[in-house]
Amino acid sequence: MGGEIAEQRANYLSTDASTSELVKRLKKVAEKLKNVEQEAEDKGNWEATAAALVQIGLIKHKDKDVQLLTACCLAEIIRIFAPEPPYDDKKLKDVLKLFVEQLGLLKNIDSPIYERVYNLLEQLTVIKVFALLGDLDEEGEIASSLMKKFFSTVTDKHSNSVKTHIIDIASTLIEESSSISQNLLDSILINLIGSAAKKENPVPYRLAQLIVNKCAPVLHPSITEFLQDAKSSDSELKDHVHELIFELNRISSDFLFKVFPVLERELRSENLPTKLAANGLLARLFAAKGSNLASNYKLFSAFLLGFHDTEEKIRNVMLQFARHYMANQSQNLEMFTDPLIARLQDVNEEIRKLAVTTVCQIGVENIQNLNGKLVSAVIERLRDKKPDIRKEAVVQLCAMYAAVRKQFPDENDHQIEKVHGIPSAILSCYHFPDIEDRLRVEKEFDKVLLSDAADAKIRADRLVEIVNYLLKEADTEKQFKENQPLAALLKLLKDKRSFQVEFEKLLNAKEKGVDTAPFISLCSHRFSGSTEKVRDFVSSVAKTKEEKTLKRLRSLLDYSAPYSQLKTIRNEVVKKYETKHKKSAERATRRLIPSIINAESVELILGSALKSNAKSEGIVYFLTEVSQFMPDSFNSNSLDLLQTVLTEKKKPKIIDQVLSILANVSSQFSAEDVKVTKKLKEKLTELCVTGTPFQAKKSVVVLSRLFKKPADIKTQLSMLLETNVIKKLDAKEKNLETILTTAAAIAKQSPSIFQSSKDEILPFIVKFFQKEGVKKKVGSDLVNAKVAGLKVLSNYLVGLEDITQGDEVLTLLFKFVEHRGDLTKKETSDKAEREKMRLNSAKALISVAKHRRSVDLFSPERFELFATIMQDTSKEVRKEFLEKVLAGLRSLKLPLQYLSLPVLCATDSSQDIRALARSELTLNIKTRREWCKINAEKLVSGMQIRFLPEFALGHLVHLIAHLEDLEDDQKALDNQGQKYLSFFFEHLFHGDNFIMLRNILSAIKSTKDVFEPSSRNTHRLADIGFQIVNAKSESRHWQQKKEAVEEIYLPTELYQVPTEKEMLAFQNSSSAPFQLGNKEESSKTKKSSKNGKDEEENDEEPKATKKRKNSTKSNKKKVEEEEEEEEELKVNKKKSKKANKDEEKDEEEELKEETKKSKGKPASKKREKAVVEEEETPEEVTKTPRGKKASPKATSSSKKQKRVVEEEEEEEVEPSPSKKRKGVKAVAEAKKQAKEASKKVEEETEEQPAKSKKGTTKDGRRKGSKKAQVEPEEEEEENSEPPQLQRKTSGRKARK
Repeated sequence: MGGEIAEQRANYLSTDASTSELVKRLKKVAEKLKNVEQEAEDKGNWEATAAALVQIGLIKHKDKDVQLLTACCLAEIIRIFAPEPPYDDKKLKDVLKLFVEQLGLLKNIDSPIYERVYNLLEQLTVIKVFALLGDLDEEGEIASSLMKKFFSTVTDKHSNSVKTHIIDIASTLIEESSSISQNLLDSILINLIGSAAKKENPVPYRLAQLIVNKCAPVLHPSITEFLQDAKSSDSELKDHVHELIFELNRISSDFLFKVFPVLERELRSENLPTKLAANGLLARLFAAKGSNLASNYKLFSAFLLGFHDTEEKIRNVMLQFARHYMANQSQNLEMFTDPLIARLQDVNEEIRKLAVTTVCQIGVENIQNLNGKLVSAVIERLRDKKPDIRKEAVVQLCAMYAAVRKQFPDENDHQIEKVHGIPSAILSCYHFPDIEDRLRVEKEFDKVLLSDAADAKIRADRLVEIVNYLLKEADTEKQFKENQPLAALLKLLKDKRSFQVEFEKLLNAKEKGVDTAPFISLCSHRFSGSTEKVRDFVSSVAKTKEEKTLKRLRSLLDYSAPYSQLKTIRNEVVKKYETKHKKSAERATRRLIPSIINAESVELILGSALKSNAKSEGIVYFLTEVSQFMPDSFNSNSLDLLQTVLTEKKKPKIIDQVLSILANVSSQFSAEDVKVTKKLKEKLTELCVTGTPFQAKKSVVVLSRLFKKPADIKTQLSMLLETNVIKKLDAKEKNLETILTTAAAIAKQSPSIFQSSKDEILPFIVKFFQKEGVKKKVGSDLVNAKVAGLKVLSNYLVGLEDITQGDEVLTLLFKFVEHRGDLTKKETSDKAEREKMRLNSAKALISVAKHRRSVDLFSPERFELFATIMQDTSKEVRKEFLEKVLAGLRSLKLPLQYLSLPVLCATDSSQDIRALARSELTLNIKTRREWCKINAEKLVSGMQIRFLPEFALGHLVHLIAHLEDLEDDQKALDNQGQKYLSFFFEHLFHGDNFIMLRNILSAIKSTKDVFEPSSRNTHRLADIGFQIVNAKSESRHWQQKKEAVEEIYLPTELYQVPTEKEMLAFQNSSSAPFQLGNKEESSKTKKSSKNGKDEEENDEEPKATKKRKNSTKSNKKKVEEEEEEEEELKVNKKKSKKANKDEEKDEEEELKEETKKSKGKPASKKREKAVVEEEETPEEVTKTPRGKKASPKATSSSKKQKRVVEEEEEEEVEPSPSKKRKGVKAVAEAKKQAKEASKKVEEETEEQPAKSKKGTTKDGRRKGSKKAQVEPEEEEEENSEPPQLQRKTSGRKARK
C-alpha cells in the first residue's frame, strides 16, 4: 500500500503536465507537507515525493512559480527528514542553489509572489538549511552567491524581520562552516567599503556590520590572516585594505591588534604612497569618535612622528588628524602641543596656513581641549611674512573668539581666558603698514568680534569687555597711552573719522556744484594712503545724480542714528553697487558707517561705566580719547550724565576724564541743548582754585565752551581771573600751581581777558622765578608752580596779536635755556629743579614756535640753543624735549628747520631715544612728501623751502657745523658729522632725489657761512654728504630721473653768496666753485651782529653769539693776510679768464655734438657763462637753479658793475665718474636773461624803502605787519594745508 502511494505521489509531480496544472499540484503538495510533523511515522511515504521534487524538470523549470513552489516543497522535505536530508550531495547542492536563486526574488517587494518568497526565507531560517553547506561548498561558491543575493536584494523598504532572517542565515552559514573561504569573506566585507554605495543604499553596509559583529569570534582569524597578507591575495579587497581596516575597527578594535605591526612598518616605509596611506588610516583610526586605540602608546608615538616628516603631504595629513582627534578625544592631548607649534612655524607656507586653521577649528569645536600655548602660537602668525597666512590667522582667530564667547556667555568663565588676548592681538595688526592688513582688522573687529548680528546693547558690552581687558594691567594715564592695542583701536576710529570728514566734503562739493576732482583724490587718499582702493566707488558717487543714493550716503554719516538703521542703510547702498564697484563699496561704506562708536553706543557705554562699581577708569579714558576726534558721538543725554557725574563725589581720575570729555564735546552743542546748573558752575570754579592743575585747566576750557554767548563767557572768566587768581597771587599760597594754571588757561582761551590783567600777573611771575627752591626736593610745589608760570608766559605770547610786544618775555624764556635752568646764575637751586626749568622753558618756546604767527620768531642764534637741550646731560630732559619737537613736526605746525633737531639723537646714548627719533623722522618725511603730492598746485616757486624735507639739509648742515663740541674740532666734526648726516640720509633717500641732494650740497659749497665767513665747516660737511649720497646711489643702481624741483633754495640767514674777493681766495685754496655774492647780505649780517652786541651789553645774548664775535675778531689777521695776497689773486684771475676763454670754445663745440646726439634734449650737466648785475637788494632766500650754480646779483655801494663769471663743476661734485660735465650756455642768451633779471631787481629796489620802514627787532628779525599777523581761522579749520604755508611770505623774494 505504501509503495503504491509513493508511486502515485511521484507520478503526480510529473513534468509532463502543463505548467498551470503543475503549479496547482505543487501548491497541494506544499500544503500537505506543511502539515507533516517531523516525527510522523509515515514520513517514509514522502520519499518518492522528495525524489520527484529534485527532478531537473522542476528545479530548472522555466516558470518562476514552478521553481518557487518546488523550493517551498523542498524546504518542507528537508524539515521533515532533518537532520539527514533524503538526498545525496549532488542533489543537495542543486537544492541549495535553488534556494539561493529563489531568495533573490525578495528584491521585488511589490510582486504577488513576495509573500511566498518571504515564507520560504522564514522557513529556511528556521530549519537552518544552509548549515548543510559546511562540507558541500569548500570553495564557498554557493555561500558567497547567497550573501551577494542578500546584499544586492535588501533595501530600506524591507521589514526588519527580513533583515533579521538574513543575519540569522548568514550567521548560521559562517558558524557552521569548517573554514571561512575567501569568497565568502569578500562577499561580506565588500559591503563595508565604498562611500558612494553607502550613501545610495546604506542597508547592506549596516547589514554587513551586524553580521561581522555577530560572527566576530569566527571571522577574526580569517580576517586577521587576510589583512596581514592582503597584498599577495587574489581577493578583490586587497586594494582597499586600509579602508577595510578602518571599518572593521568601527565594528570591533579586536580585529586590529595583529595588524598594528604591519601598519607600524608601513609608517617607516620609504615608499611615499604606502607611507601616506598608513598615516591616513591611522589618523582616521585614532581620531574616530569613541576610539581607544591611542592607548597603544608605542604605535601612537610612532604615528605622531609624522608631524615632523620631511614630506609635506604627510604633515598635511597629520594636521587634519589633529583637528579631528582633539575635537573628539580627551587623552594624550598634551602630546599635540609641541608638534602643532612646530607646524605653525613650518617652512612651507601652505602647512603654516593649515596649522592656523587646524588649531582655531579645534578651539571652535572644543575649546576645553585647547591650551593657551597653542592660541599664543597662532597669534604669532599674525606677524607672518606671508599675507595669506596673516589673513587666515585674523579670520580664524576672530571666528574662534566669537564661537567661544557664544558658548560661554559669562566673561568670567575660565575658558574665556584662553581667548581673551585675541582682540588685543588683532587690534595690534592695525599698526601694520599694509593697507590690506588694516582693512581686514577693521572688518573682522566690527563684523565678528563685536558681532554685526547683535543689537547695540550687546555690541556695547562687547566693546567695554574688550577695552577693559586691554587695560586690565594699566592704572595710570601713561600706561593707558602706552597700550599699543588700545592705540590701534583709537587709530582705527581716527581713520574712520578722517574718511568720513573728507567724504562729507565731497558730498557738500557735489551739492554746491563745484569741481569734485580734488575731493575725490583726497577722499581716496584718506581711506588708505593711496588713491586706488576705493577711488572707483568715490568717483561713481561724485558722478551719480540719484538723490536717493546721495541721501542714503549722507545718512551713513549720522552719529545720532541707531545702529540697526545704519546697518540697513549700508546694505541698501552696497546692493546699489552690487554689479559694479561692489568690493570698494563694501570697504568704503564699512568705514563710513559709525558702527563701533556712535551716540547710541556711547550713551550705553557711559551709563554702564559710570554707574558700575567696578573698575571703570579704562573705558572712561577710552571715551576721553574718542571725544577728541568724534565729538558728534556724544548726545545731550551723555552730556547731562557727564555733568551729573562731575558734581558727585567720584575718584579724581574719573573727574579728570569727565572734565576732558566735557572740554572736547561742549562746543558742539547749541544753547538749547546745554543746561548749565548753578551747582556745576560752582564745582568748576572750585576746581579752578582747589583742584589739581589739570582739573583747573580743563575747568576753564569747559566754562568757556559751555556758555555760548560771548558776554557770558567774558563774565565768567573775568570774575574767575579777578576773584580767584589775582587776589591769590602769593608765593606762600598753597594752591599756587593750580592758580597759575588757571591763569595760563584763561590766557589761552581768552587772550583779551588776560591782557587786561597782565600787568598784575606777569610781574609777579617774573619775581616769583627769582625765588629759590628747597634743595633735594625734586617734586616740590615751588618748582611745579614755576613751571605753571612758564605756561602762563607761553600762552601769553601765543595770544599776542603783535608778537613783538613779547620780546622781553621771549628773552626771559631763552635765559632759562641759555643759563641751564638757573635764572639767578648762583646755582643755589637743586639740579633736578634746574633740569625741570630748562626743559619746560624750551617746551614753552616750542609751543610758541608751533603757533602759525611765529614763523620767523627766533633768530638762528637762538634756534641753535635748542641743540643744547637736545644734547642735554639728562636723559629725561632729552627725551621729553624730543617728544615735544616730534609732536610739533607730526602736526606740521613747526617750520622745516626743526626737522634737523631729531637728527642730533643719532649719537644719543639711549637706544630708546634713537629709536624714537628714527621712527618719527621716517614718518614725518613720508607725511611731508604725501602732503606735497596732494597739494602740489599750492607749492608755488620758493615755497618748497618751507615744506620739502630735502631742504632741511641746509639747516642741518649749519646746525652741525656750529655745535659747541664740534665747531673748533675738525676731527670730531668729520666723525660726528658723518653719523648725523648718515642718520638723516637714511630716512631722506627716496626714489630719484639723489640729484636734488647733490644740488643742495653743491649750493652749500658755493656759499659762505653767515656766522663765520672764514669757517669751512659747512663745506666739509657738504663733502661728507657727497660721499654718502654717491655711495648710496651707486649701490642701488637706480635709474635716476630729473628731480621735480626746478630751483634750489638755501636759507640766507645761514648762508650767503661770497664776494668776489672771497670767491677768488677760496678758488685759490679749494676746488669748489663760487659765484659773485650780494653785499646786502654782508651788511645784514653786520647789522645782526650789532644787534647782538647790544644784547650782550644787556646780558641777554646767547653764548653762541658771543663766541662767534670773538671768533670774528680773531679772524682779522686772516683778512689782512688775504689783502696782502690780493695782488697775486688778481694775476691768477686774469690767467684763469684767459684759460677759460680757450676752454669755452672747446666746450661749445662739445655741446653742439652732444645736442645732435641727444636730438635736442638738454645735457644732464652744463657749464654756464652768465652776465649779472650787482644791485643792493634785500634777499632772504639764496636760490640756485637746478643743475647749475647760483649766479645772484652782487651789490656795490658806489656803482653797478657787470661781471662775467664762468662756473665749473668739479669732479668731486659729479654724481658718478661716468656722468658728462655740464655744457655751456650761449653768452648771448645769458646776457639777455641777466638784463631781464637786472630790470626786475631795479623795480624791487624801488619798493625797498617802503618795506624797510617796518624795522627789525633786537635779534635782527623784521617786524611783521599787522596784516601778516591776522590769523586765517577759516583756512585752518579746513585743514587744507599746514600752518607754515598759510603764513605771509612777502619778506622772502626769490630771484629768477
